[in-house]
Amino acid sequence: MKILLIDDDIEICLFIEKNFVRLGHTVTAVHNGNEALHLASSETFDVMIIDWMIPCLDGVALIKILRQQAIKTPVIILSAKSQIEDKIFGLESGCDDYLTKPFEIEELIVRVNLLYKRMTSARLFQSTTISCNELVLDKISHKVTFKKKNIELQAREYKILLFLMEHKNQIVSRSVLLEHIWDYKFDPQTNIIDVHVSRLRNKLTEIGAKDMIKTVRSCGYTIKDE
Repeated sequence: MKILLIDDDIEICLFIEKNFVRLGHTVTAVHNGNEALHLASSETFDVMIIDWMIPCLDGVALIKILRQQAIKTPVIILSAKSQIEDKIFGLESGCDDYLTKPFEIEELIVRVNLLYKRMTSARLFQSTTISCNELVLDKISHKVTFKKKNIELQAREYKILLFLMEHKNQIVSRSVLLEHIWDYKFDPQTNIIDVHVSRLRNKLTEIGAKDMIKTVRSCGYTIKDE
């Protein structure tokens, strides 16, 4: 599980990170809302743990922006605000769960696991097809069409397109693509992602789907559903 942790209390971050890492999860910790917004918008995470009272952009405001950007990553709020009105406000702002401080780490782990399982179960019941601007991808047959025209893709090209379409309207970094498609850490010297994306773009252009994949300078790629 890949977790984004946002809390300005360094000791709490280290404590949470240590306990999730020992269970085999990956934790990225940041300490203010602006940095969290940049990461959540440019990379993909399975669950986010967000403290309400963080600098620059508070947790609830951060969640509202993420939901407006159609980022549906499950979120649990950690907060010293324990009044029922605060919990209701947090949940209505777009978070999926709410845990008050002080908390037991075992309860946090259980709640995060439940959010992750709920998310993965929901994906199983989603349609087998995914579409974007008349580009349709069938996740069972691996058939890709644009305005009913078939496009033949190599395995890596298909996986890149699928990942981008599953995260449409988000910026996907090269490092994230490399990690998810090739299953190894990003080497800043490699251009393997650019080569495959270029081939994919050429094939899309051949069937009339020109400019589907946008390059975001110094960040990565995105597909916009317009």
